[in-house]
Formats: sequence, C-alpha cells, structure tokens
Amino acid sequence: MSIAKIIRHFEAIGRVPVSVADVLKQVQAVVLDEVVEVRALDRSADKIRGFHYRYHNQPHADSALMPESIAVAAYSIQQPLGWQRLVCCKELIHIFDREPICTSSKEEVVRLGQKLTGESHFEKVDGENIQWFFDEIAKYQALAILFPFGLREELLAIKPPEKHDLAAISDVVQLPIEMVYTVMSDKWPLLREGILANG
Repeated sequence: MSIAKIIRHFEAIGRVPVSVADVLKQVQAVVLDEVVEVRALDRSADKIRGFHYRYHNQPHADSALMPESIAVAAYSIQQPLGWQRLVCCKELIHIFDREPICTSSKEEVVRLGQKLTGESHFEKVDGENIQWFFDEIAKYQALAILFPFGLREELLAIKPPEKHDLAAISDVVQLPIEMVYTVMSDKWPLLREGILANG
C-alpha cells in the first residue's frame, strides 16, 4: 500500500475528523518489518514541531526479546490540536521516505540535531537541506489524508469557497485554518492529483 492508497482509504471512509490512530494503523499495515510508534512530547513548538527517527533494538545475548527495527513519529503537544494532528501525520508519512537522513556517529547526531533545531533550517532548499523538500511534500500528503477530498467536493457543491466559514470547517476536520484554506482553494485538485500520481 502506498501513500496514495492510504489517502484513498480515508477518502473512501469519508469520516471526519480522521483519526491519527487510524492513520498509524494503516502505516503499520504497510511497514510490516518495523514497529511504528507515535510519541507526544511536551516540548516547545517554537523549537521543534515534530520529527521522526528510526533505530534498531539489538538485545543482549541473554535477553528473551527479539531484535526489531523501530520507527518513531514524534510531535509537540505545545501547539494547537490541528497542528498536532497535521504534524503527527506528516511524521508518520516520513517513514516512507526513500532516503532518510541517517547518522552513524555521535558527532553526526549532534550536527543533525543542531541543523533540525536551527532557526532557518526550513527556509530554503539548498544542497545540504533536501529534507525541507521532503517535509513540504509530506505536509500536503498528510493534509490529503486528514481532509478527505469528498468532503471538499460536498462543501463546494453547496456554495462557493468564499461563502464558507473556514473556521467552522477547521473545527470539524480538526486542522489549522490555513490548511483548510489550501484544500478549499481552486489549486488543491491539481496538487492532490500530483500527490496521488507520485505517492
């Protein structure tokens, strides 16, 4: 199952708000060789909204535990609920990234942490910051999952976007109002098609 299939899965259900726990179940169903976990962190969203990482648990020789690969999607609870949901879903999507950022030494972990918590690390794409690009894609993929396209079409069949109360829609889908504006815009169908074609 690809990200496009996960998007279509929730569109077929058509129930809002889409449960992040259900998104986790769909991701886990795809990533069978890893344990996928979600962690809510009580950390300032000004410093970090969310991140994901992977590690391999290699128990000692006398342990009854089996070795396992673990993927973690973490997000800050010090941000509004809509952003918590979007960021958590976005970090779950990063589990599908083909070329995750990996580190193999303590120094690289420290440098990566400094890069991720720096103030300007998401402001532009450059040779050392391709993660910004993956983050933008994952944000819109998460949005497509959490705001089913059928709901948008139903709303637009009733009245044009400028006549809708976007704050009320934001409350129903439990997403940030600026993201609701994106979905309700006339550009969203084209962006969604691109997501589905490449997901």
